[in-house]
Amino acid sequence: ERVCVIGFGTGMTAGVVTQYNEVKQVDLVEINPMVLEAGQLFAFANYNVLKNPKTSVYMVDAFRFLNAATKKHDLIISEPSNPWMVGVENLFSREFYDSAHKNLTDQGVFAQWFHGYSLSPDTLRLILNTFRSVFPYYHVFSLQEGDYALIGLNKPLAQADLERVQGKLLKEKENGNRALADLGMNRIEQFLSLGFLSEKTIDA
Repeated sequence: ERVCVIGFGTGMTAGVVTQYNEVKQVDLVEINPMVLEAGQLFAFANYNVLKNPKTSVYMVDAFRFLNAATKKHDLIISEPSNPWMVGVENLFSREFYDSAHKNLTDQGVFAQWFHGYSLSPDTLRLILNTFRSVFPYYHVFSLQEGDYALIGLNKPLAQADLERVQGKLLKEKENGNRALADLGMNRIEQFLSLGFLSEKTIDA
C-alpha cells in the first residue's frame, strides 16, 4: 500500500507504481528540483505522476527521509545514478541499506536499480557484498541493456508468492493497467527468466 521511490528520473517508475489499485501512497524522494521540473516534460509517458493524488514529493536527501519516516513502506525502489558519481555512492553504502531495511514492513521488498556498463568486477563484488550484509534474502535480476536490479527481502520467496503475482498480472490487465502488458510481460515465468544471480552464486 505504501511505496517509496528514491530518484525521479523521467518519472516512469513512480508513474507505473501509481497505476496499481492496492497502492495508496507513493512517497517520491528527489533532491534535485531541476529533475522534477524536467520530469514534467515526460507527463505523457509517466502517467502525469506529479499530479496524481497518490503522490507526495519530498525534496530531501534519501537518508534523511528514511530516518525521519513515521510509517514503514511495503516497497522501496531506489534508482540512483552511477555509483562513482559524487554523493551517489552513499546510496550504495551499508548505512543506506540499513536505513532502507529498517523502513520496510516485515513483508516489504527493497529494489535497487544499477548500471551494468563501466562497472568493474571489484565494484560489483563490493556492491553485492554490502547488500547481502543487510538483507537476509537477495536476488539480482537482469534488465534491459545490461542494467540490473538488486532485490532485498526479509523472507524467502515461496510458491504462494509467485501464484499471487501471477493472479495480480491477470487482474491488473483486466483493470486496464497495461504498464507490464505493453512490455510483453504477461506471465510470472517471464519475470523469473530475468533472474541473473541467485543467493548461492552471489555468496560464491
